[in-house]
Amino acid sequence: MSSIQVNWCNSLAAVRFETLSSPTNHECSINAQHLERLASHSHPKQMTKEGEQMLNELRIHHLK
Repeated sequence: MSSIQVNWCNSLAAVRFETLSSPTNHECSINAQHLERLASHSHPKQMTKEGEQMLNELRIHHLK
């Protein structure tokens, strides 16, 4: 993986952790928006399978 890819995954993992451990939907919403921004600024090739999976988990969590 490129360093950009690693950085992206680390950012994503951090946001995912915060969101899944977030006590409120408001925080969850803010984190989900932040994650969407991260994703939209990333080159598609930087999106690893792990990244896609984390993004999907967050979306599902956010919809609850």
